[in-house]
Amino acid sequence: MRALALARRDGISFEAAAAALGRDPADLFDDVADALDETSAGLVPTTTDSIQRRMRIITDEGLVTRTIVGSERAKVVWRHWQAAWRMRDTGDESELPNTPVPIAPGVYLTADPDVIDELAFNRDLDVSDIYSND
Repeated sequence: MRALALARRDGISFEAAAAALGRDPADLFDDVADALDETSAGLVPTTTDSIQRRMRIITDEGLVTRTIVGSERAKVVWRHWQAAWRMRDTGDESELPNTPVPIAPGVYLTADPDVIDELAFNRDLDVSDIYSND
């Protein structure tokens, strides 16, 4: 997932993204094949996909790991993490949602700044990767 996300974010081929992460694209291909198109420039990510990915999610109950289906939902989770990091680093709450956001069955992204503050205080937001391997 990391190579796919990097390829999408930076507009590079999947092979280049995998190499940037020190990985062999062949080792990662099976997990993301449905999200790639073969072109003369190599394997490039499709605009969206329906791949399942395990992600850490910030909820009112704290951090939970759930399976998120599709790149559009994954983007929502990613933007929520960015808003939480921005609040942690600057105190700016403007990017947090106004109400909890449903993201998976029975799971909602928090809209509560106090939850973000507590997680930041406990250093639970100090992660370099929101994807989970568990």
